[in-house]
Amino acid sequence: MLEVNTFGRLHVRGEGGVISGSAAQPRRLAILALLAAAGEQGLTREKVLAYLWPDTEEERARRGLNQALYALRQDLGSDDVFLGSRDLRLNPDLISSDVAGFEAAIQRGRLEDAAARYTGSFLDGFHLPAAPEFERWAEEERASLARCYAESLQKLAKRSEQSGDWPEAVSWWRKVAAQDPLNARIAVSLMRALVANGDRAGALQHSRVYEVLMEQELDEPPDRIVVELATELKREQAEPAAPVPVRESPQLLPVRSDPPVSDTAPALSERAPPAVAPPTPLRAVPATAPERAPTSGSRRNLRQPIAAIALLIAGLSAGLLLRQRGTSALVPGSTHRVAFDQRLELDPALSPDGKIVAYSAEAGGLFHLFVKQVHGGRAVPLTDALPGSHRRPQWSPDGSQIAFQADRAIYQVDALGGAPRPLVRPQKKEGWVAYPAWSPDGRTVAYVEDWAIYTRPVDGGAPQLVSQDPAAHSLAWSPGGKWIAFVSGNPVFTYGELPWGSATNLGNVAPSSIWVVAASGGRPIRITDAKSLNTSPVWLPGGRGLLFISDQGGSRDVYRVDLTGSGGPLAAPTRLTTGIGAHSISLSSDARELAYSVFSYTGNIWMLPIPARGTASLNQARALTEGTQAIEGLALSPDGRWLAFDSDRDGNQDLYKMPVAGGEPVRLTHSPDADFVSAWSRDGRWIAL
Repeated sequence: MLEVNTFGRLHVRGEGGVISGSAAQPRRLAILALLAAAGEQGLTREKVLAYLWPDTEEERARRGLNQALYALRQDLGSDDVFLGSRDLRLNPDLISSDVAGFEAAIQRGRLEDAAARYTGSFLDGFHLPAAPEFERWAEEERASLARCYAESLQKLAKRSEQSGDWPEAVSWWRKVAAQDPLNARIAVSLMRALVANGDRAGALQHSRVYEVLMEQELDEPPDRIVVELATELKREQAEPAAPVPVRESPQLLPVRSDPPVSDTAPALSERAPPAVAPPTPLRAVPATAPERAPTSGSRRNLRQPIAAIALLIAGLSAGLLLRQRGTSALVPGSTHRVAFDQRLELDPALSPDGKIVAYSAEAGGLFHLFVKQVHGGRAVPLTDALPGSHRRPQWSPDGSQIAFQADRAIYQVDALGGAPRPLVRPQKKEGWVAYPAWSPDGRTVAYVEDWAIYTRPVDGGAPQLVSQDPAAHSLAWSPGGKWIAFVSGNPVFTYGELPWGSATNLGNVAPSSIWVVAASGGRPIRITDAKSLNTSPVWLPGGRGLLFISDQGGSRDVYRVDLTGSGGPLAAPTRLTTGIGAHSISLSSDARELAYSVFSYTGNIWMLPIPARGTASLNQARALTEGTQAIEGLALSPDGRWLAFDSDRDGNQDLYKMPVAGGEPVRLTHSPDADFVSAWSRDGRWIAL
């Protein structure tokens, strides 16, 4: 059975997944959307022509419609998928639609079923600029269906209140508030439900969110009834009601914030966990390679690596705009900086509509999540109620929830704020889970547990192993649901020394590679080399390719690689940016906006004498190397006279040696690939790398 999905991203799904080919072309998808919304009554050919070929000569337009219907029949696998000759309609025995199911559930009073079918705005992000009548029709349908959805949610919320099921009432009111966040009456209803459910703090938090939205969206003060209720809740000293287990269902929020910028990270980074590809055999270079001519110039001392992060948003309103030319070209536009605070900011994640960015901000060695509107404003904390460090926010496809990793587990939280709740826990007591990625329908989550990839239904159930070998992190599920992209090697660069995230040792410059694997399981396919840093994969619409960050050209920039139907690279990756120094990226669902964080890392070597007794003082430390370089590893020669280390001081990670007593470094390698020091031979003549 085929299904036309109109809520959220418009597509057709069959038993084997999302249908591609001509059925995925915009005008042909538009035909399916029109007929899906028309239901049993169908639509005359004349109306279809008026919507989709408004300025085309009639005979030519009819020929175009006939060709489109023929191609759809071929791709959808049946000549009977359309019924009628003058009036067209979908054959209900062969193809259904979510919008028809939604309207049928409304008519029968099955409101829970209707709410479950509404997984996003009608035809969200779908446009036919050359068909203004279709655009007008889509906007009217979108508004009408959204009203039906909101009315159903309110009825469900009131029904739950009448039955005394306050956790359920909170869940429904949150959804209503996400649909109409500036409605004071709805804000008050949610706040009262939260209080009845024993969550007075949550009610006050929502009043603050409402106040911010009013200020940013309408430049007006909050409604009096919301302010009065918030004042009353602050004044009351009564004991809170006994807590009731909350089952909340998040929704989208527009927010605010003034994000962060720089911080320091401790000492030299550790080696990364095992990579996907077989380990590269150790090489050896002579420890007596010719010295280069000494360099002159001033030096700057740094006691530890510096990680400077600037969060930037790309798109129509800010950041790196990716304008589509035809079907393949992506052209970077102007960049707009979003974050200006002096904090370490990581993991920018754009909401599906590109209006809001979620990110991790570090303070005191811990990360917490924040959200803010792309157009500016103040930061809204999202996970302050949960202890520990929180990383990698990931929006659900409908923008209602955010999944994230925290201290060995994966949680989810309403995009409007609320109590974070566990989504996935490790199967073993000493295990860990991290790197969540939503399936395109939002019903399943992929994640990594102890370096193996699993999937599991969001509502619970047994995990399914996808790939045990290789070790993986930074998962990304393709829009069609067929593939999961991931990074193998050097998770330290993105997440620090702990797999689930820490502020320690961020920015490792060791290599990593990008792979894809079938979501149903199978043998992974390598997409990039394993000689350079390749990280942060994100899918282009339609699953036709990936964007990712790589330093294969020197600086960390955004690259694109197109994929074949079998998942392999179609050609070598192409570079889209130059010199942006990106740390991680996020792409809006229409590929017109991209958010990225900028990361700079500096590490040098210092020497400190070890006292015979007592504690060593940092005041006695002296710098052996200086400058804006990144040193990953070091090794002392057997006789203790020489220090070997790797550095990017000349633009590439190469091996150097220098006297322990001090002096100019001697370059030992000139390879175009990154070289990392391993160990000296016993006779001091060779260095393994």
